[in-house]
Amino acid sequence: MTTVEDQQDKEVAAVDDVAEPPSGTVKRSPGAMLKAQRETLELSVQQVAEQLNLTMHFVRCLESDSYEKLPGDVFVRGYIRTYSRMLKLDPEQLLLIYDEYNSNKIARKEEAIKRRRRRIKDRNRPWIIISGVAFIAVAVALWYWSPGADDDASAGA
Repeated sequence: MTTVEDQQDKEVAAVDDVAEPPSGTVKRSPGAMLKAQRETLELSVQQVAEQLNLTMHFVRCLESDSYEKLPGDVFVRGYIRTYSRMLKLDPEQLLLIYDEYNSNKIARKEEAIKRRRRRIKDRNRPWIIISGVAFIAVAVALWYWSPGADDDASAGA
């Protein structure tokens, strides 16, 4: 049995052992940082999966930033926290980077949706204009050739 003091000593020791993220990473995403650190420590995906009690698929998804293939945001945050602790990275820093990455991804997705809607709207505009002009032309033609138009012209003369 471990006492509360032993547990606190382990947590303090774990904080002291935290390594800085690899400086050679150009891409600032949590997955890239995790993968770079795993490769630095010469661990395989299978070894990581066994230590984290995850499938290799989940580990690959974390490293490739394919979070939509994972159960949910709460689980992803837990996986990142646990994985970063295992690799002796700062979990809070990685979670901040994950939040930033996620918000940028959502912003890009919203911008793509806006562009798609604008494109659809622009694609329909010529048909709307042509339809309006055709409607006005038909209305003018019907008014001009209607039987009442001759009566108005002769009555005024």
